[in-house]
Amino acid sequence: MTNNRNTRNEGKPEQPLDVLASMVNENILIRLMDRTEVVGELLEYDSYMNLRIALKKEDLLIRGNNVVLIALNWEDAPGK
Repeated sequence: MTNNRNTRNEGKPEQPLDVLASMVNENILIRLMDRTEVVGELLEYDSYMNLRIALKKEDLLIRGNNVVLIALNWEDAPGK
């Protein structure tokens, strides 16, 4: 049985970095391991999922191993 929910045109499942690439220049919610939540514009990321986020007056670098959740529609995020 195939899962069509997470497939692209080629039939390959989406990878986390593919999903993250679609979020660049979007406002996202990031939940960290200590339950801190950050909302800002995703500027860039790397293969370790380290994130550079634009906040109102500054950029923030978040180390990927601290990230628990990344969401575009945070109203739908678990725990909200």
